[in-house]
Amino acid sequence: MAQTKTQKTWHKIDIAGNWELNYKVGNSQGPSAFGGYHLPIYPNPYTGQKTFLKNVDGAALTGFMVDRLVIPLNPESNPNEKYLISWLICHPEVKLSGIKDVDQEVLKRKVASKLTLKWKDANVMDALDQEYYQDKMIGTISMDSNKGGLSLMKMRYVLAYLDMPYRDTRFSDYSAEKKSLRSKLSTYIRSNYDNAKEVGRAVENIDSAEKAYIFKDIVRLKIITMKHGLYYFNDAPIGGNQASVTEFMENHPEVKNEILGKLQK
Repeated sequence: MAQTKTQKTWHKIDIAGNWELNYKVGNSQGPSAFGGYHLPIYPNPYTGQKTFLKNVDGAALTGFMVDRLVIPLNPESNPNEKYLISWLICHPEVKLSGIKDVDQEVLKRKVASKLTLKWKDANVMDALDQEYYQDKMIGTISMDSNKGGLSLMKMRYVLAYLDMPYRDTRFSDYSAEKKSLRSKLSTYIRSNYDNAKEVGRAVENIDSAEKAYIFKDIVRLKIITMKHGLYYFNDAPIGGNQASVTEFMENHPEVKNEILGKLQK
């Protein structure tokens, strides 16, 4: 017997931290002319039933009176404000700012409005999430390759993908060069979140990173040479940039094998 899917009846957004309800004055007289605004009850965006604002005693209120332009809300110290925030999230006349994972059933019913409910801790949480991701990527490149980390060659792939120097000729020792490249990648990741995401993309697409490395290394070793705006191998043109050279090699496996054979010598 097929299972019946349970209809969702309310949002599941975690309500904690610091919130704020703002009313944007749109008249020429400015804030001094604001006389308040009453937010009425509204249809539940999931079920269509009337949605009353309730207080901690369970009493159904006819709505909420916005009597200030800025209303700070702290659900952790005031349970009634937690009920209010939950009710405001689904209200069609209240725009949302800094709130993640809002259902489309809620968002598609929002209308143009002067009211905005803002989760003030959003920027703080974003910063913490970004810092966590940066730490995660540094952890990935710091692990030994047999534990899910990056080998020296894969570090070279990633650096080549990022268009950064991917060798350190000061070291002939494998371990020493790996430490040097790891330090370079760690500094790059730590400098900002966007860099960390780039490294993450390179690690997730290591095959593409390897192709970037191969192209740069066969150019470095002059296995292919640039003439008249094209790269040549054995006096035959094979492309004008990395993408076209890589495509040529993929379409001509005998040429690819010959080039890689020279690269591995």
